[in-house]
Amino acid sequence: MIIDPESDIAASVTLERPTIREATPDDVPELARLFLASVDTSLPGVKFSHLPGYGLPSIESHLQNRLFPPPAVQTVCLEAAGSREILGYASVKSKHSEEDETEPELDMFFVKVGRSGRVYGGMLMQGVRERWRETGVRVKVFTRNERAINFYRKWGFVTTDAEELEFGEGTGRQKELVYVMRWRVA
Repeated sequence: MIIDPESDIAASVTLERPTIREATPDDVPELARLFLASVDTSLPGVKFSHLPGYGLPSIESHLQNRLFPPPAVQTVCLEAAGSREILGYASVKSKHSEEDETEPELDMFFVKVGRSGRVYGGMLMQGVRERWRETGVRVKVFTRNERAINFYRKWGFVTTDAEELEFGEGTGRQKELVYVMRWRVA
C-alpha cells in the first residue's frame, strides 16, 4: 500500500516480482555481460577480467558451450518483470551417471552487480532449491569469499569438504582452496 502524504488517499499497488525461467542460447550475450561484470567479485583480490581469455567474445563462446548441452546442464534466469532484463542466472550440472552418488553441482550463480542487495540472489536461490529439491545441490566456493560462504550458509548449505581448484590459462594458471558446500532437503 502506498500512502500519499499530500492526501488522505491510500492506493494499493501491486509490484510484479521477477520470474525464474529456463535460459536459452539467445540469452548468451546478456549472460556473458552479466558474468564479466560479476566474476571479479568471486575471489577477493583476483581480477579474472584481466586474465587472458576473458574478453566478451571468448566468454560468449565459452558460455554457449558450457551452459547449453542439456540435459547435462540446466540454466535458469531471474528475469525482471515487464522486461527481458536478466537480473541473475544459475547453472546446475547434473550427476555424471545414475551410479554417481554426488548431488548435481551449482556451477555458476551470478546476480547482476549493483542488484545483489535487492533480494534477487535469494529469489534465484529459492528457484534453484525448488527445482532441485529432490536431489539437493553442491557448490564450490572460494574459501576467501566470505560473502558467498555466508550467503550459502543462510540458505542451508553446509561445508563438507575442501579441495584445490585450478583456474586460468597457460602460464597464468593458479590454484586456490575452495569449500565444497551441500544443501539437501532434510
